[in-house]
Amino acid sequence: MCKIKYVHRRKNSGKYQFRQNVPADLQEVLGKKVIKRSLDTMDKRTAGKIAAAYAAENKRLFKKLREDKDKPIDPALLSYELYRFLDQLQAEDQIKRANKPPLHPAFAHLPDSALPKEPTSRQLMLDEMQLALYQADYSFIQGHIDAFIRASGFSVEQGSVAYNQIARGVFESLIKYNAIALKRAEGDVLGATLMQTNLLQPVQKPEVARTSPKLSEMFESWAKEHEKAGGAKRTISDFHTHLIRFIDLHGDLAVHKITTAHVVTFKDAALFLPKCMSNAERDLPFTQQVELGKADPSREKVAPRTVNDKVLGALSAVLGHARNQNAIQINPASGVKVKHSKRASPRRLPYSTEDLNLIFRFPIYTEGERPRAGAGEASVWLPLLAMYTGARLEELGQILTNDVKQESGIWFIDMLNIEEGGGHTFKNDGSRRQVPIHKTLIALGILGYVKHMRNKGHERLFPYLQSAQEEVTANYSKWWGRYARDHGGFGKQKVFHSLRHTAKDAFRNSGIAADLRDAIQGHARATEGDKYGVGFSLKVLKEAMDRLEYDVDLSHLDMTPRS
Repeated sequence: MCKIKYVHRRKNSGKYQFRQNVPADLQEVLGKKVIKRSLDTMDKRTAGKIAAAYAAENKRLFKKLREDKDKPIDPALLSYELYRFLDQLQAEDQIKRANKPPLHPAFAHLPDSALPKEPTSRQLMLDEMQLALYQADYSFIQGHIDAFIRASGFSVEQGSVAYNQIARGVFESLIKYNAIALKRAEGDVLGATLMQTNLLQPVQKPEVARTSPKLSEMFESWAKEHEKAGGAKRTISDFHTHLIRFIDLHGDLAVHKITTAHVVTFKDAALFLPKCMSNAERDLPFTQQVELGKADPSREKVAPRTVNDKVLGALSAVLGHARNQNAIQINPASGVKVKHSKRASPRRLPYSTEDLNLIFRFPIYTEGERPRAGAGEASVWLPLLAMYTGARLEELGQILTNDVKQESGIWFIDMLNIEEGGGHTFKNDGSRRQVPIHKTLIALGILGYVKHMRNKGHERLFPYLQSAQEEVTANYSKWWGRYARDHGGFGKQKVFHSLRHTAKDAFRNSGIAADLRDAIQGHARATEGDKYGVGFSLKVLKEAMDRLEYDVDLSHLDMTPRS
């Protein structure tokens, strides 16, 4: 078969990968020379179709980036910033001259016109600068250009029209500054003063003629689009938290007034956020939360990765939406990151076989305990359901009694044909699925428990799960962490979510194919090719599910409902 453009086979896995070189003029903008994406298939024809879609997507991206590069800066705004820049240079020069050491006594009797001067070196430098400006050799003053961009808050890419516009303006300002310095070096103080007066005419900051939505309004627009596309409500809630924090720090700015400097200040402040806060502390304004962290250096702060992925990620996504809506030309949050070690942070660990056997000897399983914080029967059933479905805790906590169904003799939990808003939320499209009930759960009596809750008139399978947060299982998750530490001695890396990792490993060790276990656990589909068709039949999923095995003793469990 002939070679397909952008498609390369990986030697270690045999799967195909998409690789496309970034055009030279856009490499600095994107921060990479090659775009790589997994095609997650060993079929070359399928890989070619997916790669073609990726290439088309990149073509649109390159076009958009080039359009943005060709947009100049408002000349009036640039003139104002250049005036501030030149004024700062003059102020710094004045301080240096004021602090200049006194003359040597040998020159004290000489008039100013007879003092040693430096006009020759100044003139040479001025000549070199004028030649470099004529040749557009901006590397001659690279440090000054970078400092100006940082101070002004402009977000531009090197080589763009806007960057060249700035570079030329800074160059011209430096030539003016050195011309004044040359006059002074020649002893012409009056000429230097007159030149300075003429060159430093005050410039008023221009009023931006156009208007744009406020950040809060742009967030509402993003949220509607996100929800319409089937995005998770949890994401909207999380993004809202971080956007409110930005607004608390800087005010509800019109999006075109938000600069990279604003984002950097927000990033630096976010690094002081305490990792764990009480409900009362969570209700405090962002600035007060930051002060809590600053006041107690020993208090654990949010990780740099959290600031990058969640705090800055939320702001960048909304400002990216603003850019797509033509409300701004450049996303000022793009590229703003906390620099931190590439070493992977500690991840949640799965429970081992020994851990599981210990868990199922906890008092809730051997002494009939039903702690109030564990929400009654949820305390014993949720760990088992997580272990034998690999589902997320919140997915399990949301199950309704009517979600447990039977079709062609197969019992399953219906997470596919249910309406969002009826007590259900979804992390991604893959979360909508049908999960066969494992034979072990049936043997333990899960169907009897469902019937028991229906007979008592409960709509939810675990009606005593309650939380002030959007997630009904938020309090349960905290309870499990405390309970498991108290009775099992587990560290912070082993929490309820560890059961999902445990199930993932058990699926692998039971010889269940990756696509089948992903379909059961509700992982997002990795490639465009995966999104075709309706997925595996319930029969195929059930056969895979019942191959899932653990070396765990559950023979002593009495799952009779206590209430």
